[in-house]
Amino acid sequence: MTVRNKLYYLIEHYLLGDYDTETFCEEFTDSINLELDDTVNNFKLRLFKELSEITCRFSPYEEELKLGNVYFNENQVRSKVIEINAKLSEHK
Repeated sequence: MTVRNKLYYLIEHYLLGDYDTETFCEEFTDSINLELDDTVNNFKLRLFKELSEITCRFSPYEEELKLGNVYFNENQVRSKVIEINAKLSEHK
């Protein structure tokens, strides 16, 4: 499975409920740090990186979420995944 395919897989299965938010964020962040192949165009790469900026700063801890705009909660992650998935679907 290419890195690109794994990212699509993770998004799809997160939205289906196969992954909890913490697991999704860990897997997505780890995967985006791998070298993406040439099949990822600049538009999709930008979307993947935009999502990774959120997933790498996910926190399930209330005390961290109170620090301001440092961490993201589950609702923010889910909203961003839905937004990115819609944009990716438009450009398949």
